[in-house]
Amino acid sequence: PTCTAAAMAWAVSELDAQLVEVRFGLSSVDAARAVECGAAAEAAICTLEGLALTLRLDQGGVRAVQCSSSSESDNDVDPGKMAYDSVNSLLLNISREFVKSFNSSLAMSLQAVVQQRAADEEREGGAST
Repeated sequence: PTCTAAAMAWAVSELDAQLVEVRFGLSSVDAARAVECGAAAEAAICTLEGLALTLRLDQGGVRAVQCSSSSESDNDVDPGKMAYDSVNSLLLNISREFVKSFNSSLAMSLQAVVQQRAADEEREGGAST
């Protein structure tokens, strides 16, 4: 099969975009690279627990294809077995520290919305008097 620039671009750009969204909850992230003539992309990440993973995104989803741990941590990663709909979903299922970071980030975002709403209501209330 011939590799076209368009065929090679989709998987790399999608994996890179998903990695940007979860960067806050990882200790390191490498840029995605095309594999299988662009039908898939892979990137190396390291979780906050020290779990080094190679993630692969293809049309079947995201999976960890390689896994090594620098600690004796418990992890339920069985490389290549389970496919997830996104990197976020994979991390929520395998990394306790990512879950903590995700929950903290979500709480901060919700607090910001509450504060903005209160400021908007105060401004609207002040304008009508």
